[in-house]
Amino acid sequence: MLDPAIALLLQPLAAATGPCLWVADENSLSALPHLAPFAQKLSLLSNRWDIVDAARTLGIHSYFSDAHWPEDTVFEQCFFRIAKEKPLVHHIINQAHQHLAPNGTLWLAGFKNEGTKTYSDKAAKLFGHTQKAQKHGEVYLCALPQNPKPAGELLDTQDYPALRPVYLLDDQPVYSKPGVYGWDKIDAGSQMLVHELRHQLPLDKTIASCLDLGCGYGFLSLALADYTITRRVATDNNLTALLAMEQNSETWGLDLEAIPSNCADTINEQFELIICNPPFHKGFDTQNDLTELFLRSAKTHLAPKGAAWFVVNDFIPIEQKAKRLFKHGQLLGHNRQFKVLKCWQ
Repeated sequence: MLDPAIALLLQPLAAATGPCLWVADENSLSALPHLAPFAQKLSLLSNRWDIVDAARTLGIHSYFSDAHWPEDTVFEQCFFRIAKEKPLVHHIINQAHQHLAPNGTLWLAGFKNEGTKTYSDKAAKLFGHTQKAQKHGEVYLCALPQNPKPAGELLDTQDYPALRPVYLLDDQPVYSKPGVYGWDKIDAGSQMLVHELRHQLPLDKTIASCLDLGCGYGFLSLALADYTITRRVATDNNLTALLAMEQNSETWGLDLEAIPSNCADTINEQFELIICNPPFHKGFDTQNDLTELFLRSAKTHLAPKGAAWFVVNDFIPIEQKAKRLFKHGQLLGHNRQFKVLKCWQ
């Protein structure tokens, strides 16, 4: 089902004549077929690899970027479906004001409970206008033309582009930023996975290769930094997460390759150890298809004598699905929140 806010944005996109930029988060994935008819005038900007890859397949010129405004084209229209992260929303609004063509327009759309009215009011002040967002059922739409007159102050982005140390792990800084899930905390499920893995895997064992599947900012790889692992690879769908992973591996002195992919679909290697805390949280599908996607990817990328370790929310029926893909599965940890499953052939 097409997101109602995106459906509203499609109307002015259809009427636009000049170069247009669509800023895409996870809400835009299902909208790509609706954007394809406008590929001649439309470019897409996203930090999500699956969206960029799918858009390119449909012939839409796309930028895989951490929300940095493209410098090779002057855009007359920018379409932005309000995202979850407040610093990111402010960052996009600021960049639109700074880089849109003199006759350009920023279009914002989203639900009331997403703060769309507040964002629209702030953006209007920045652009030097007084108009309010217009209500269309449960969705608000705001159009903000560029204003040659002096505008208001740029919105506070909490320095969105910059990675920042968020905590210490083993007395070393861990870097992250808004735009990464759980960006400023240690996930309890990941902690549980590390605890069980350390209990089972001797520290003096040399591991030929390790894949951190859906790495985020890299907690799992960092927590296993003291293991001797000959080749380390981390992958994520989110470029922002990969940038944090790269910074952390450099800071920690880990020889690690960070690769953008949709559940390792761009990786052709097999690994002795696979570690994974899948994105079973708000903003992602928690149904069976996603569970199976990560399990199938692990099966594809697991070396013959290797093992894949998962931690998932307690309500995810991962054991049943793993039985159809792996010869062996062992539940190693289970509490009211999470469970850890080890799978091998």
